Amino acid sequence: DTESSPKDSLDNQDTESITKDSLDNQDIDIEYIKLNWDKMIVGIGKKYPKTAGFLDEAVISDYKGNKLDLAIINGSQFHINSLENDINIINEEFSSFFKKEINVYFKIKKDDKKKNSTNKPEQHPLLSKAIDLLDGEIM
Repeated sequence: DTESSPKDSLDNQDTESITKDSLDNQDIDIEYIKLNWDKMIVGIGKKYPKTAGFLDEAVISDYKGNKLDLAIINGSQFHINSLENDINIINEEFSSFFKKEINVYFKIKKDDKKKNSTNKPEQHPLLSKAIDLLDGEIM
């Protein structure tokens, strides 16, 4: 008897929809957002390339409740203003992608690694080698 009753196929459909619903309504945490960040940016980039470009320079600093804090590393006020002008688009896209209302907030974060004590620009290693090869003479 390999016949399946209509009840069996109904049970399978219920199981599939329950599984899909639980995935759609799963709790979102900062790790889940980080894992899906690149997909999210690509999705936004298809409709809003400028916004995606600015978001690509952002890092996730915190996520609690429905509030997602993004930091723009060494950004300018221009970055923040541009992103805040598009905040409705950004919130809509994030909420649609993650199937949960998400409100995005921005801040500028200075990258301390870029600072050095002499405030001199770093010299490229090949330039140093060329200067050594020419005995310090610059032609």
